[in-house]
Amino acid sequence: MQRMSYLIEMTAITILFGRDYSPDAMRNWKKVLYENQDVPDNYVHHTFLQDMRKNLFLREYDYKTLLIQTGSITQQINAVIVFIMSFVYLQSTIIDPYILNMLSGAVLLVSYVLLLKAKAGFDIKAVVVFCTASFVLSPVLMSLTHSISTDTIYAMTTVMLLVHLFSHDYVQSEDTQEVSAVVSFNAGIFATVCLASRLSSLAQGFSLIVFSVIVFGVWPTLRRSISVYFEPYVDLFTTFVLFFVTNYMLWYHSVTIATLSSLFFMFITFVCPALLIHLQPIKNNVYGPWDEAVVAER
Repeated sequence: MQRMSYLIEMTAITILFGRDYSPDAMRNWKKVLYENQDVPDNYVHHTFLQDMRKNLFLREYDYKTLLIQTGSITQQINAVIVFIMSFVYLQSTIIDPYILNMLSGAVLLVSYVLLLKAKAGFDIKAVVVFCTASFVLSPVLMSLTHSISTDTIYAMTTVMLLVHLFSHDYVQSEDTQEVSAVVSFNAGIFATVCLASRLSSLAQGFSLIVFSVIVFGVWPTLRRSISVYFEPYVDLFTTFVLFFVTNYMLWYHSVTIATLSSLFFMFITFVCPALLIHLQPIKNNVYGPWDEAVVAER
């Protein structure tokens, strides 16, 4: 059918322009622009697209694999929510800052043991130095944004936490260290400095800053190491633990927010992978000789 339509089109062009553009006459046609082949500007030979290929490097997704890989996203979102709720609990004096410091120390110790077992790189000295500097500079850090209104502080914190989540490195590999990971960490620390100015004591500010180092600095390294060096069920178990901890903290504060949070995480975990697999057949990547040449390194 396409061949017949092509012949009809060439016959019409021949009649209009007075030249023979039939397949026999154009057998020596070349796909070049620097030679005059006596053809109209809009002429398309029937062999022009014969080298076109579609979806050469199409990646086939598996629902079970996607279900596990969504854990890297939900884990980081849960960690950010736990950080926010820790600030709320500190501000409402529901939790003592010394208890939060003990929890931060316990998490740091467990992280060090797990990373040591996985033989992953972890600079414990840098964390200790950062926590010590935070203790010394807590009065300065808490006073940096003290003169700014509370509404502005909360708005800036929201923006910075969104920047942290969108720029976070969710790749489950130790070989990739993106520049965006640095942006993500800095955005989280900036949000911490903003929130620390709303606390009433230096002990609360210091505990929040130390906990932010665990959430924004130590936890991403630990999460990546768990997904790479441990069995998949360990990563899945970590996802469920964080999910229940987050919902417990939210449930204590607001049942409505906890319910909406649960629905949101259910959507990310179960609906989004199914939606990706459903929309995958629509994907249509076209490859051909017109693509830029790629030099393969040996």
